[in-house]
Amino acid sequence: MDPPSTPQPQVTTRPSARFLLLVFLISLATNVVSVRLFGYWDLPPKNMDSVDYDNIAVSLTRGLGFGHDWADPSFRQPYIDYNPGGRYDQHLERSGSYSPTAYRPPALPFLISVIYKVVGRSFLAWRLFNCVVVALAVALAVALAWRVGGVKAGTIATVTILLDPLLKKYAGYYLTEGLAYLGVMLLVWSLVLLIERQKVLYAVLGGMAMAGLILVRSLFVLWCPLVLMLIVGCRLWAGERKGLRPSALAAVAFLVPALLLPLPWWVRNCLVLDSFMPLGTQGGASLPGGYSDASLAAKGMWINIADLGAFDPLYARIEGLDLTPLELELEEAQFGSRLAL
Repeated sequence: MDPPSTPQPQVTTRPSARFLLLVFLISLATNVVSVRLFGYWDLPPKNMDSVDYDNIAVSLTRGLGFGHDWADPSFRQPYIDYNPGGRYDQHLERSGSYSPTAYRPPALPFLISVIYKVVGRSFLAWRLFNCVVVALAVALAVALAWRVGGVKAGTIATVTILLDPLLKKYAGYYLTEGLAYLGVMLLVWSLVLLIERQKVLYAVLGGMAMAGLILVRSLFVLWCPLVLMLIVGCRLWAGERKGLRPSALAAVAFLVPALLLPLPWWVRNCLVLDSFMPLGTQGGASLPGGYSDASLAAKGMWINIADLGAFDPLYARIEGLDLTPLELELEEAQFGSRLAL
């Protein structure tokens, strides 16, 4: 009778540290060049979401809290200074003194405010920081492709990612995409190492990465059950001989930091809104744009159906009620949720 065969260690290929450094530097350089060539080097952001994040960051820098202050002269001045041809007229029309908000997730405004506190109100400083964030995500993606798929997969990933214009586009924006790229790569890396090495530490790191993603974009909370299924399923598929206990331990080790770290923010939202809405108001108000006849007609693309008049019945009902901006947020979120359902 032949002795039982022992499992052979999995052979993995890894790109050299020099190669990954080169990938990082090429990505960083092309990100910076893209920011320069597209003409928004040190200009205030123009996208509506970006201006929202900038305004909240200024309020945080001034110590007002997480909210909007559209009347703040220090916020408005750069938009006035760089307004040839009315580039920022739409944003300068917004008015109102400070009011807290639960519409935006917290990670991006807090990071921008840290940069503002360190170097002053520099739009270029944030953009350069974001270029570094995207370049780190690119290097991690290349390393992961190389590790999991070998030289051929790593080479394909290197070429396609470095040539991807979308990554370079978002590297210069005041948006959450760059942080989300990096967070997803950190999450995937932790899960790959957990599956390979079977150490609870990597489940904890994965939970921390998931918490960061949730604070960057609240929608990532929906990934939690999927990742839990992946953690348990992969261990069972690999022939875990110690029963369900190690899989359950890894799942708990992931879930605790993933839910515990965003908990203070969720509690804050509920207290500010005086309603059980831990993820804030953006999801509810935006849901109809993804689940509506207009979205189906656009083959699944998100549509701003408020511009199409979908929220007009709400605005007619609350007209004359003199709601605060935060109360209006809550009304829009509740109405949007009902509309989507």
